Formats: sequence, structure tokens, C-alpha cells
Amino acid sequence: MGGATSLLCPNRARMDEGYFGHYNDTELTLIAMQEGVYAFDPNIIFMEIDYEKESKGVNKEDKALFNRRLEHGFEGQVTRPDLLQMFS
Repeated sequence: MGGATSLLCPNRARMDEGYFGHYNDTELTLIAMQEGVYAFDPNIIFMEIDYEKESKGVNKEDKALFNRRLEHGFEGQVTRPDLLQMFS
């Protein structure tokens, strides 16, 4: 699976800074989709270097923060029901 997601979200400064390493990109994706600025380009090369990603699993605190923020649409930034259910 190649390509990368382009998240040109003008409100990204409103994102919660409490994320450690997971779910901040998921939140930003939903906000970008809500604002109509989400795009996917299969020709973009993106590399994430995290040698322990497969063994360490998901950060439970990040997942809990995401779920709490999801309940309120990330401070009202996401209101579309289909987006609010996408990762729930």
C-alpha cells in the first residue's frame, strides 16, 4: 500500500497536544475530511521509522484520549455522523 494522505487542515492548531504517538493523525484525518480538504496521492513517498511499532502495540492512553475527544466531535470540529463512526 503506497501513497500518503495529505492533511491540509487549517484548524490543525486546535488539535489536542495530549497525544503521545498514536491517533493524532487519525483525528486530523477526520477533521480534514469534515472540512473537505482530505486528499490521497498514491505517488507521494512517506516513510515512518518506528522499529518497535509492531511489538509495542497501540498507546492505550492515546486511544482513550481519542475516544474521549471523539464523543464531542473533537471540540465540535467533526459533526458528520459517518465520520464520527468511522474509527469508533
